[in-house]
Amino acid sequence: MSNDRQPRDRRREMELEAQRVRAEELGLDRYLEYRDNARLGIWRQAAIYVPSGLVLTGLLVVAVLNLPNSIVATVVLAVFSIPVDLEAVQAVRDLLRREPVTSRGVIDRQWAKSRFMFLGRVRYLLVEARRVEGGAVVRPDAKAKSMLFEVGELANYQLQPDDEIEVVHWPHTNAIVSLERISRGTGADAGSAPPERRTQG
Repeated sequence: MSNDRQPRDRRREMELEAQRVRAEELGLDRYLEYRDNARLGIWRQAAIYVPSGLVLTGLLVVAVLNLPNSIVATVVLAVFSIPVDLEAVQAVRDLLRREPVTSRGVIDRQWAKSRFMFLGRVRYLLVEARRVEGGAVVRPDAKAKSMLFEVGELANYQLQPDDEIEVVHWPHTNAIVSLERISRGTGADAGSAPPERRTQG
């Protein structure tokens, strides 16, 4: 089994290197991640969650009006409709904005887990960040806010906890436009890839 894994690991390293070279060719090598189509992703999110949220919320209203005979349906619909509605509201709020925002902070945690129905993996960064405007932190004395970002494999491979990063993102969905590392963590080894802190799923 180990012999089968080595070619896969080698192919993965080659794919990551190809992405890095492509970024250099486009003049984007300062960024560990760059998504010029981030807003399109928010439109897709809105297209999925807004209609779903309207349907689930409508069914929830009907179930509430028929209490106490529909107590089970009310509970089930509430469990599903609340998170869907939250996702829909976040997407719509970002679509109403003209520009993304910039945040800077230190990576607190880094982990990965399987997507729904095991369709690939998703990688997360939990960052203690503050808002940046004009290249400077807006309120350096204020407490940092925990922000959760979903990153690609290449960025995840090059980052580790305690790294300081700057992220241009949409504020409500936290969809990343660009991500760059400002400084490495105190225990970073420039020649090694950071391990994922936790794996779920």
